[in-house]
Amino acid sequence: MVAEIVSFFATQFLGNSLLAYAFALGTFLVTFFGLHLLLILLKNRLNPLTKKSKARAHDTLLVVLRKIYPIEYAGLAFYIALQTLTLNPLLNKILSIGFIALLTYMAITTASILLSSFLQRIAAEEEQENNSSVLMNLTVIGKILLWIFGVFIVLSNAGVDITSLIAGLGIGGIAVALALQSILNDLFSSFAIHFDKPFLIGDFIIVGDKMGVVEKIGIKTTRIRALQGEEVIFPNKELTSAQIQNFKKMLERRIVFSIGVVYDTPQKHLQAIPALLQTVIERQQHVRFDRAHFSRFDPSALTFEIVYYVLSDNYTTYMNIQQQINLEILEAFSERNIVMAYPTQTVYLQQTNPSPVKTNLD
Repeated sequence: MVAEIVSFFATQFLGNSLLAYAFALGTFLVTFFGLHLLLILLKNRLNPLTKKSKARAHDTLLVVLRKIYPIEYAGLAFYIALQTLTLNPLLNKILSIGFIALLTYMAITTASILLSSFLQRIAAEEEQENNSSVLMNLTVIGKILLWIFGVFIVLSNAGVDITSLIAGLGIGGIAVALALQSILNDLFSSFAIHFDKPFLIGDFIIVGDKMGVVEKIGIKTTRIRALQGEEVIFPNKELTSAQIQNFKKMLERRIVFSIGVVYDTPQKHLQAIPALLQTVIERQQHVRFDRAHFSRFDPSALTFEIVYYVLSDNYTTYMNIQQQINLEILEAFSERNIVMAYPTQTVYLQQTNPSPVKTNLD
């Protein structure tokens, strides 16, 4: 009986005994269930950690493990099991290429998850959802590059000479880059805007003679809502080379304005006006007075220059304060009979006696 069993397992089939096939089957089952059990243990270990800890690494690792499907580690177990058998060289080559392709696929999938997690972490640290389109574009481009690199790895292991292929792609890439130069300029400009952050969505900016609130930062263009209500669209490449005034992070607003009084204002009033202006401004809330001076002699006025700071970046708040200051200045001047200057011109006429005209009469 034993001899028959030994003889049965010694039977050759496609260059391998049945015992070798049985050993390969056992290797497959042990490897497959071993990997399956290992994944279950790791997931069960990480699940409570992700709930207790705020570390994003645990969440990322758990996502990676959940993206490993049974068919993938079944393929790994199948390849390992077949290595215990004597195989045809061509078949062994095909299996090796398939194994490399499977490993490459799993590596690219993992790298894509890590890339997405990294970009999401950047967005979370910045507390910004404004540039989600830029982050999405970066993710897509990164994944495309990873898959291209993976294809090159598989082709190289399959015996394909990728040097000429890369050279051909390089020439084609140059031609495409030249054809899409404008779009690529805007694309890379959008990345520059995202990482350098000259402005964010919601910021009030001035570019040249255009001003408004940033509504969207896209791949090719940035859109702002102007004060008049219309949408102004800028190519990204123009914004990276233009001078931009950003009022979002302005903590306070410096205000400079002038008033003028007539030339015949008494000397005592002229000396009192700076202190009077200071009193008016300091009565306002959210204001810091800087200075008030009799600054110059204008053609039709004695001009005073006033500087103060509004402790807010809100434009409406500034206008409300300036309006109240103007009204109180008018009231204070009226009480003291100080006349505000307005464009006037005085013409002095001088009459002279004409010289007598002498005539000679014959």
